[in-house]
Amino acid sequence: MVDKHGSEGQGEGPLRKGALRRIPRGFTALPDDWRWGRFHLAPIAIFGNMRNVARSFVKDGTRYFVLTKSYAGWRSLSEGARAAYDGEEEWQHLKERILSHWRPNAAFTTFSKRAHVAALRPHLDNKYFAIIDLKSFFDHVTRTKVCRALEAIGFARSDAFAVAGESTIRQGEKHTLPRGFRQSSLLATLALEKSLFGSALRGHRFGSRITVYSDDIIFSNNDPEALADEHSQAIELLQRSHFPINPTKTQTARTEVDIFNLRMSHRTLRFTDQRMWKFLEQAASFVKADNAENTLYVYEMLFGDYIRSINPEQEKRLRTSLGIA
Repeated sequence: MVDKHGSEGQGEGPLRKGALRRIPRGFTALPDDWRWGRFHLAPIAIFGNMRNVARSFVKDGTRYFVLTKSYAGWRSLSEGARAAYDGEEEWQHLKERILSHWRPNAAFTTFSKRAHVAALRPHLDNKYFAIIDLKSFFDHVTRTKVCRALEAIGFARSDAFAVAGESTIRQGEKHTLPRGFRQSSLLATLALEKSLFGSALRGHRFGSRITVYSDDIIFSNNDPEALADEHSQAIELLQRSHFPINPTKTQTARTEVDIFNLRMSHRTLRFTDQRMWKFLEQAASFVKADNAENTLYVYEMLFGDYIRSINPEQEKRLRTSLGIA
């Protein structure tokens, strides 16, 4: 747990100083099956986006978290809001440092608006598609990979090692990126781009169109044989960089693929039937609970706008099913 004296870990790291405090009320022990190595305590609030953690460090084999100054010990809503602001500031500082050295390849849509949709739209003009799903992606982005990737974009070795050390946690015999840290997606994208697969992508060695969103790599081509060949090449390169493939979710060349609860084919993007049924259940409960004059506003805000942006015809049918004019 966090050192109660606050005397260690106060120096400047890759992020600015935070407050090192005793865990305040509202923090809870994690169930055994949620624990990563020696990571024992964390606030429930942190798990959504880690906004209230400035950084972390390891001392005597134990992971400590440095909370933003205003968050440590906050008791009121206003203090909590201030903590979220400070946490955002800490995160922006690290992100700006990395992005001052590097810009993600255009194939990586992780930081785009509606990133999963941005990863699919460039493929719609093609007729054949394939997917690679990376198995336990963050678990295979190790401290060493992060350090080397940061060095590759111009960080001094000592700075790269400090950022990598404070952004990873011990899991078994390795230090890897945890889910939940705000910097994990950024560093994972960087590490993947600096892998053998990323090098081939940057070098334009693939004739297929390729986009990457988190642990999913989407391919498309009008030539199914060329697509199958490059899909296999990419898998080999990823495995050589110790990024294993999830065989149950990886999809070979075909005319239609299911991904992100969406079905993609030539010039068509639509939600799967299972997802539309879920939308119907969720929307019906929201609409029923709200008063009549707010029904349309709630529907549009939570469902209509997003579904219509993917497939207007599906949104129209959902609206009809709900009896919304």
